[in-house]
Amino acid sequence: KLRGFSHSERVSLACYDMAKFKIYLICVCFTCGICLLLLLLICYHIFHVLSSHRFISDRTREYHKSMTRSLIIQSSLMGVNVIGPLFVYFVQFSFEFRSDMYSLIAFEVITTYSAIFGVLLVLQTPSYREGVRVLF
Repeated sequence: KLRGFSHSERVSLACYDMAKFKIYLICVCFTCGICLLLLLLICYHIFHVLSSHRFISDRTREYHKSMTRSLIIQSSLMGVNVIGPLFVYFVQFSFEFRSDMYSLIAFEVITTYSAIFGVLLVLQTPSYREGVRVLF
């Protein structure tokens, strides 16, 4: 039994109708796949334009490539650090897992997002790196 819900409340939840749940899960996977494909196509297009564009200097081109890589890594961090644990919460709620350990680990991973994002930003931005080096 799901803690906090009566039987009548649990029956009325759409996620416990397994047919609706499977349709929802297929739609979510399809949407995520389309978003990932779109992201890959945009990245390919950006790098193709940067490599073939002749009107910008090599230094500017390398700067744009490094900033594009930085944005890709920052976006990936959010996918791993936030969406992954939220998926764990979703699965735990949907399939009534009894263990609270998974939700506690997922919560800890989500709370580290700001710190990891800050460190990643300092590591990937040359001006911030130089500022940190001057401080220490």
